[in-house]
Amino acid sequence: MKKKSFLIFLFFIFLTPSLVSAHYWDFVTIGQGDARWCQLFGTCEIDNLIVKNLTIDNGTVIFINKTVININVTGDFITSGNINAENATFTNLNVSNKLAVEGESFFNDNIHMPDSIKYYFGSDDDFSVEFDGNNINFLGEVGTPDVTFSSIGDFGIGDKLTFRLGGIIDNIKEGIIKVTVDLFNLSGNVTAENVFLPQYIFPHNNETIPVIAANEWTNITFTQEEVVIKQGITHTYNDNTNTTFTINADGIYYISFNADVIDTSPSASDIDISVRVIHSNGTEILGSVFETDITKIQVETELSHELLARLNAGNQIVFQFTADDDNVEMSTHGTFGEHPNSISVIIEKRYNLP
Repeated sequence: MKKKSFLIFLFFIFLTPSLVSAHYWDFVTIGQGDARWCQLFGTCEIDNLIVKNLTIDNGTVIFINKTVININVTGDFITSGNINAENATFTNLNVSNKLAVEGESFFNDNIHMPDSIKYYFGSDDDFSVEFDGNNINFLGEVGTPDVTFSSIGDFGIGDKLTFRLGGIIDNIKEGIIKVTVDLFNLSGNVTAENVFLPQYIFPHNNETIPVIAANEWTNITFTQEEVVIKQGITHTYNDNTNTTFTINADGIYYISFNADVIDTSPSASDIDISVRVIHSNGTEILGSVFETDITKIQVETELSHELLARLNAGNQIVFQFTADDDNVEMSTHGTFGEHPNSISVIIEKRYNLP
């Protein structure tokens, strides 16, 4: 009897600490036996938990005011129950295979995702999002799912939006967007401001053109070659209409000209010289006249001017010059370059008519 009582006494001596708590302060791997002691007799506090597969089946894991330094799961982390973390901090949660959580998950702080990792959506991984270090790629993995942005207020992008099958929307500078496509199809109504097809021309000429007579306006011809840089504005260089430029779209047009003239008089004089732009009916375009003085003979004088003009489709415009002496002419250049110029012109549509 005394021997049996002594053995019972020794059993409780070894059992008592486990009844109070199975307390682990060192790096441990919890086993089945440890889990049973924690469940039946006490609370396990573990700084580092390493398991091969952790499955919670319709149960609940509760962390209250706890700091878990590392949870490393080398297999699957699957829960069909609840993980309730109240005032809990997870310093590192590493899952090398799969983290599966049924139900909603709430994150109250930043989530940092690595580069070049895809995040899949849909039961069949139909759609994925990937950040490759420079771009966010939305990819249809199965079929061609749509990407819809709704109820988000303002939607901002960077400088360029490139479409996978071709086409670019490029914000080339503040307030100006360039759309580059092979074919642009629109259906329904489109309302926009200052949207139009480009209209421009850059003609130039190298020809000696004398004034008809003193104080007579002389048309400037452009006969050097076919204009290479042009769109929407008509000009023919090799017939008797080579002084006119035909406008094919209403708008506000930017016009500039740069011309070299010379006085071939036998003696020095002070000559007034002027260039202007007119409609083909003779009406002068307001703001186009630019005048200067020639004070030396056989010395070229340059006239440069720029203006805005309101033009309509079908308008024809002509450049003219005049002087108060009939010894003035537009001079020819030939010292340098393959295409020297005596006059060059820019006509470019800038705005739609208000």
